[in-house]
Amino acid sequence: MIQIKGILFDKDGTLIDFHSVWLTAARELIAQLTARLEQADNQVLIGDLLHSIGIVNEEVLPHGVLAGGTSYDIEAAFRKVLSYHEIQQIPRLREWISDSLAQITKQKTEMIVPTANLDELFTNLRTKGIKFGIATADDWEATDICLKTLGIGHYFEFIATADRLPEKKPHPNVLFAFCQHFGLEPEEVAVVGDTAVDLTLAKLGQAGLAIGVLSGVSSTKDLAPLADIIIPSVNNLIDQHGICVWERNTCIAPIAKMHGKGSPASL
Repeated sequence: MIQIKGILFDKDGTLIDFHSVWLTAARELIAQLTARLEQADNQVLIGDLLHSIGIVNEEVLPHGVLAGGTSYDIEAAFRKVLSYHEIQQIPRLREWISDSLAQITKQKTEMIVPTANLDELFTNLRTKGIKFGIATADDWEATDICLKTLGIGHYFEFIATADRLPEKKPHPNVLFAFCQHFGLEPEEVAVVGDTAVDLTLAKLGQAGLAIGVLSGVSSTKDLAPLADIIIPSVNNLIDQHGICVWERNTCIAPIAKMHGKGSPASL
């Protein structure tokens, strides 16, 4: 049986409903941007900006910028759409994006919805002695607002955000930092997330398990090439008897040994 002693969670799409937060936030961000550029009625520009971050026909593309990117990635996407003159009107574009997203999150806390009963989940994991943390592509301020709104910030000793890390996911340094914090080895950690970025992090860091969840932007088809286990949501990590999902799947090989091959268990 795989001995998992720690879980590194993604945030949006994994612990927090992605669509309720990010479709709203992205649309508001672009509305504020085009208003600042005095082009609030320019539907072509609005559409191009939405498309640049992976929103097409109100759907978030699983491999798009919004699904797994950082505020730096959003900036880069917007810069490809905006003219030089428009960019010059917001000289600190990345900082403006980060600050604006934080303010939107603060003003619209009703959009922050958990994907499961997180209090119950974290209490049950603690009972089993499992350590857990968060590695998110979001920035610190917006992350802090989300965790405080849901009342779950006190559960986490380890929170890694894109603006406070030298390398973004899927670089494995965030996994190594989590392991160092809790005195664990990578093969003792499960990485849980809703995108290929999260599962690639598990593979690159040789984590014990890569667990995909279907509560975010990705389908089983999107996650299957990298996942050891695919579950509907984090609610399925542990059952009412205190049995973790990997304890019910003793035949699953660690991703470090799979080298990305094989078929994941889907529960």
